[in-house]
Amino acid sequence: MRSNAIGSMLGVVTVFLAAAVPAEPAPAQDAVYLSDAYEALAPTCAQGWGALGLNTAAGQSPGTGAPLRIGEALFDKGLGHHAPGEIHIELPEGEYTAFAATVGVHWQGGGRGSVAFQVFVDGEKRFDSGAMTDSDAAQSVDVPLAGARQLRLVATDAGDGISCDMANWADARLLRDPNAMRFGAPEILLCGRPAPEPSPAVCEFSLIATDSSPQIAALGRGAFAACLREGEDVAV
Repeated sequence: MRSNAIGSMLGVVTVFLAAAVPAEPAPAQDAVYLSDAYEALAPTCAQGWGALGLNTAAGQSPGTGAPLRIGEALFDKGLGHHAPGEIHIELPEGEYTAFAATVGVHWQGGGRGSVAFQVFVDGEKRFDSGAMTDSDAAQSVDVPLAGARQLRLVATDAGDGISCDMANWADARLLRDPNAMRFGAPEILLCGRPAPEPSPAVCEFSLIATDSSPQIAALGRGAFAACLREGEDVAV
């Protein structure tokens, strides 16, 4: 969108812009795998033993886990957790419609481990597997997330200690809303030239300006106040 100071006004005119352009909608049921987007999602994780495995089972340290396995099935993607533990994910508003996964205790020879998988959405329990061992068949999870702001994945030790409680959240993924608008970083032109980087933000306020151009006050969340003189131009 573009804004100009118009008419014969001398002095300064202030213009308020809501400046964000939606990207193309994502395909229906577009999936974001937690293991692939772990850094971007920035969850918090606690677990009873070892390190969380990204596309592997839990291991003594990051990257040392075995391939994810539940019964006879191997999985390329997922989180290798260990009870007792929790994974907390803050969700962007309106971005996702559901959380899906296949859960089970990592195969360790049969009759090993005892884990209960639970899923909480905004503090409300939406799924509970009950106690499982590595001899139990995997269970499917499909939990709606419409309007949700927090997802919490819990692996309990089923009340008998943590021995062999390797909890696999296989194929753990968030399903995007195909109709949600997604916003990229705005590109700002001052009189046809790319604007400089914003100043450091203070209370979500930063300044975008050169010594001889319009001034933009960036107010956060895609809102801008533009201060222009007659004949100057701002494009977002």
